[in-house]
Amino acid sequence: MKKLLIFLLMGLGITALSGCDRDEVFIADGVMAVVIENIRYEDTSLFANVFITNGLELDEFVEYEEFYIQTSDEALYIAGAGFDLNITIPKGGYYEFELEFGSEFVFLYLSDIEENGYSLEDLELLFWVEE
Repeated sequence: MKKLLIFLLMGLGITALSGCDRDEVFIADGVMAVVIENIRYEDTSLFANVFITNGLELDEFVEYEEFYIQTSDEALYIAGAGFDLNITIPKGGYYEFELEFGSEFVFLYLSDIEENGYSLEDLELLFWVEE
């Protein structure tokens, strides 16, 4: 049976790992969540370091996931795409990877964000997990 879950990472989570040792990734009991850090543009692509955490009681297999980056007030949608992950995240563990949105999946660039009074620190990650 496939379940579709939605989790919203609030603005706090973006900075939660800044400068942290990777052994200190916070895993909330009872939920799967994501944390992003180091959001950056390189040419026409958008990159971020992503941690999917598993605070559930069992290992979780994640087949496909859709990621969307937006401002915390949902005024601007910056990028979005789906990814085949096919990974198992152990209970109490996390999976770390670099997320790349190619130019065809980037809707706004840094100049657009700044023109609207936002910065990269104002961004959050919305994600859908199909397991």
